[in-house]
Amino acid sequence: MNCDPCSDINCNDETIKIATKNCNDTGFAWPSHPPKAKLPVRVGFVHVGGVIIDDVKFPCDERFSEIKKIQRKVIVTQAKVVCKQLIVEGFVKKNIMYTTPITPGTTVCCPVVRNEVRDIEVIVPFCFSTPLHHLDLGHLHEKEESEKVFLENTMGDNVCDKGIMGDADCAKVHNQFTPLNKPAFAELEGYSICELALNRHECPDGLFDTFTEKFVLKLCFSIYKYKHCPIYCPSPRPCPCPRPCTTGNYSKTEGVDTIPNASVDNTQEEEMSEGLLKLKEDF
Repeated sequence: MNCDPCSDINCNDETIKIATKNCNDTGFAWPSHPPKAKLPVRVGFVHVGGVIIDDVKFPCDERFSEIKKIQRKVIVTQAKVVCKQLIVEGFVKKNIMYTTPITPGTTVCCPVVRNEVRDIEVIVPFCFSTPLHHLDLGHLHEKEESEKVFLENTMGDNVCDKGIMGDADCAKVHNQFTPLNKPAFAELEGYSICELALNRHECPDGLFDTFTEKFVLKLCFSIYKYKHCPIYCPSPRPCPCPRPCTTGNYSKTEGVDTIPNASVDNTQEEEMSEGLLKLKEDF
């Protein structure tokens, strides 16, 4: 006896075919007054970080006598704004340069030791989070759904063929409105690292087999949200705005005075942002 309920079901039904084309011209368009550009606008800064402790254990045949140099690079793999909370994930890539004697046992037996310089690369992951309650992240439009049902046998006008008075399962009207939002996002501006390096587990021959690093990592992010900004007409160039531009140094559109042409001095060094300046002061 076959007890498998799916043994007699044929899922490869090739008799059902769907071919749909819809190319009807049913849309419409209208101009924006005044013309606007959708631009990312910085609404604030945030510092996030914490303490990370990592142990690098060397193999028994590759102990070290001294750590010569450490190079660090911070890689942020993801920074997402979720429910007014910034969640950051990433890792610190460290290149550790160290020395080890060429001949074992020469560290304690010989007045002169010939060393060999080697390096290893390790990855230290991290995950931080911080609230963004004091920042204006804008409003996200929510999805809206509604469902309307008919009644059976109402005033002699039957919706379904048979049935009694009540909700008609055979006829319903469903409405769905789905806006596509552009949420706020974070951009890394800089980071600081303050560390304490320790050589541990000294062996009888004067070598170490464990390198421990305790460091404080701080990341500086700029928080942006998208905003529709009006586009103003420079004067005296031709104006693509709905209303004609006035003559002179200023133009006027929809009752808003526009900004005159401003030249950008590329030779002037850009000032350090407020978030980076605060990070540098803390460091």
